Amino acid sequence: MTKKKRGPARGSRTTEDRETIWLREEGAVYAIRKLIKSMNMEPEQKITLEDGINNLANEVESMIGRIDMATTTTARKNLLVAYKKFLEQNIEVVNQLLKTKD
Repeated sequence: MTKKKRGPARGSRTTEDRETIWLREEGAVYAIRKLIKSMNMEPEQKITLEDGINNLANEVESMIGRIDMATTTTARKNLLVAYKKFLEQNIEVVNQLLKTKD
């Protein structure tokens, strides 16, 4: 007798998605670390910048995990939309800082 497969186990899609996000995030963190290491600054400054980047990456991963714990798909979607807006506002702040550096 052959068992009929019902599709992926509950949560396996989320796990795949998180792994994909983590790999992209890790690539971005690596690029910033590489830039920091190539810059001419005091070692303490480099360590402080790298720690900040590591903390930011950990916070993003943690926030995504917290959002995934929402009880309904609608709640998760609403939280993701709000988180996206939050990140976009932070990007806008960085864009404004970049404009002042030109």
